[in-house]
Order: sequence, then C-alpha cells, then structure tokens
Amino acid sequence: MVVVGTAYMNGCNYQIGYDLLGTDNPNQIHYVRLYGVLNVTNSYIAWSRGTAGVWDTTVTLATRYNQGSYTVVTRDIEVVQETSIVISGSLNTSFVSGTASGTINLPPFKNASVLNTFTGSNINGNFSATYTKSNPNYEDRLRISIPYVKMLNTYNNYVSGQQVQLSNSSIEYIKNYTDDNTIVLGAVMETWNGSTKIGDSNGITLECSIAKGNKIRINGVWKDAIPYIRVNGQWKEATPYVRVNGVWKEEI
Repeated sequence: MVVVGTAYMNGCNYQIGYDLLGTDNPNQIHYVRLYGVLNVTNSYIAWSRGTAGVWDTTVTLATRYNQGSYTVVTRDIEVVQETSIVISGSLNTSFVSGTASGTINLPPFKNASVLNTFTGSNINGNFSATYTKSNPNYEDRLRISIPYVKMLNTYNNYVSGQQVQLSNSSIEYIKNYTDDNTIVLGAVMETWNGSTKIGDSNGITLECSIAKGNKIRINGVWKDAIPYIRVNGQWKEATPYVRVNGVWKEEI
C-alpha cells in the first residue's frame, strides 16, 4: 500500500492509501484499490461507537483494538482518463476523530498509435500508411497481412506516409494462396517501447489487384511466367499493361 495521507490522534493514527491493481491502456482506465488503516500506538484503544471511511465507503468499527495495524475499510475504484486524483478518508469515534487526505499519482497511459489511412492498389506496387503517434519516444512499425490468415511484412521505424513494397516471398504467397484477381490486405501499426510492445492500433483493410501474368508449364505444372526487365544493372519485375477504351490499365 502507498500511503498518501495520515491523521494523528490520541493513541492512534488513521492512514489512507492505495494499490494500483492494473491498467487498461487502450481504454485509459486505472484500476485502484483504496485503503483505510487504523494504527494503534497505545497498548490498546477503545470507544463506545465509531466508523471509518475512505472515498465514498464507510464501515462500522469494533469497540476495542489492541496495539497494531488494522485495515478497516477498502474500496475498489476505476480512474478513467486521469493520472492524478485526490482521495480522503476519516475516522470518527466517541473517543477520537480525524480526517486524512492526499493525492494519488498514477503512471501515464501507454497507448498505441492511431492508424489514419492505408493505401495501395496492387500487390506489386507501393503501399503507404499515415498515423498519429501516441508518444514521440516510441517506435512504430507498419504490419501488412492477409487478415486472420498470414502476416506478410513488418516495416520497423515506419515513418507516416512512407512508401513500402511487399517482399517477393509475400507476393508469391498471395499468388499461391488465391486464384482470384483481387485480395483483401490489412494494415496495423505496432507501437513499441524498446523491446516492450505497447499495443496495436486500429486496423484498416483494402482490396488489391493481383497481376497473375502469363503461365508456363514446367514438369506438368502451370506456373507464373513473370517478365523481367534490366534497369541500371538490376533485374526488376516488369508489369504488363493493356489499353482499354483509350486508357492504359495493368493487365490482370
């Protein structure tokens, strides 16, 4: 228990404090247990009637306590969207009375960043996401996947608006995964504090086209025949286009 306030009286004192039970970071809720503790400093203390309270909870006391400490009242509360609150409690008896108060300082909420947009049109093309950082000291990673099927690629230290491409192995996986000409891909921002994952953002999905290309039969099996072109000494995949109604479109 963290003590935040003490009321001193003849033969005893009354302390109020708390324990942090847990935190729901996405919903910004701290779960806190409050305590009222009677500390008897004399050999004993007695009264004909008495009550003890903390926050909005009050209990009836016994009429005698020997020397020692007694947790006489507890109260569990939810602290929503706040990291600092003031609490109070009191001891009221026919012999002594006192009031204690203090401030509870709770840790800041650790929230994942918020994904705002996710764009892309073809699995061979560029993808981009924009997001709002939750903390400038955290690292954000863009994760692209086939939702509920497979994680495709994760891009560490991702900068909002940066263009990225799927790896060749991810593109090949998609083409083997479905015979359709389109696929739904999803994006999520992962937020990290060092090696500790703070959480995942909301997700956004989009439908992308799949450029299947031509087929070639190898050992009795039809496989994609993907054209390549050499640019500046490097071989890159060449995407075929077809002219439809006067407009050039990617052939799928």
